[in-house]
Amino acid sequence: MGVSELDYASAGTLLQMGLEYCHIQGVAYNQLLFLLSKIMVFLLEGRSAAEVQALLNQANQSVEQYNGAQGQKEHLRVFYLVLLVVHNLNSGQVKSVKPALKQLQQSIQNITQLSENEVNPSSMSEMFAWLPRDQLCVLVYLVSVMHSMQAGYMEKAQKYTDKALLQIDKLKAEDNASILSSLQLMLLEHNAMCHLIIGSKTQAIKEISKVCQLLQEDSKLLQAHRAQLHTLLAVYSMSMNNSEAAEIQFNAALRVERFLARKRALEKKGLKVNPGKTELMVSSKGGQEEVNLQMEDGTVLSQSSEFNYLGSVLAEEGGTEKAVRQRVKEAWYFLRQENTFKSQNDDIQDSGQACTAIWGRSLVT
Repeated sequence: MGVSELDYASAGTLLQMGLEYCHIQGVAYNQLLFLLSKIMVFLLEGRSAAEVQALLNQANQSVEQYNGAQGQKEHLRVFYLVLLVVHNLNSGQVKSVKPALKQLQQSIQNITQLSENEVNPSSMSEMFAWLPRDQLCVLVYLVSVMHSMQAGYMEKAQKYTDKALLQIDKLKAEDNASILSSLQLMLLEHNAMCHLIIGSKTQAIKEISKVCQLLQEDSKLLQAHRAQLHTLLAVYSMSMNNSEAAEIQFNAALRVERFLARKRALEKKGLKVNPGKTELMVSSKGGQEEVNLQMEDGTVLSQSSEFNYLGSVLAEEGGTEKAVRQRVKEAWYFLRQENTFKSQNDDIQDSGQACTAIWGRSLVT
């Protein structure tokens, strides 16, 4: 939950607690899973390369010394190698990835050749599996696609993508797990970028349309990948020499990221956005621009053309005309109220003076 809410500090603390508990209980397999998961959180959090590398070295030594079932050891090795490859790619060390990638592909082959008895855990306390074998294969394809693209091997990346997508289609026919949609989405996004890089614009927009279709089927994925979709459309617009459309899409991606960042900041303080009481407005020089911003539960936020903020009118077309007109209107209203009040006071004073005069004359007579 900490990772899903981007609360990496809490996630890291909980994983460290689990790691220490497994060490006390002597459950080596689960201890390694906690350690590898902690490394994954560090990568997501953007920790320093040295910090991540130190934990990777520790994990490598522990995995090699693990004496459990062969299937479990291979699963742990795949987990470690995936993290190692991602870490090196994030650090720009594309050439140093090759040995780890070969080891990863070899480990996957070893896992697929193992029997069910060799894969099953040796004790009930180690029943937890990181990922099923078939899903591990798809993940390795995805990592290979990432490496091929960074190394400049676009055709190779496309081949890996095609194989992975075929595998996902087969797996979805048996069990449509949510992680398969996430892997499929990332593969499609990489494939779209790959086609844009090599100049295949027609195929690129086809891949982007597949991304849109997949996002429409899952509101949570849409919430998480909306900014990436706008970025893909922006890059496609640039490839078509449409700088205006590209700017609109880039701005939309930034707005989504800012909204999500503010929403997460509020939720960390125990506050949640109420969709029924929340409206959005886009300020743009070009006038009205429709934005379809959706919450995690699928609720679409209503869009307004203007709203009042601390007594000032903010409008979608920008500028200060409406704000000035509102201030002038309020000033005239205040003046009318003031004049009415003064007029009433004058009438009261005149009446008082008249009454005083009458009473004075009455007393004299």
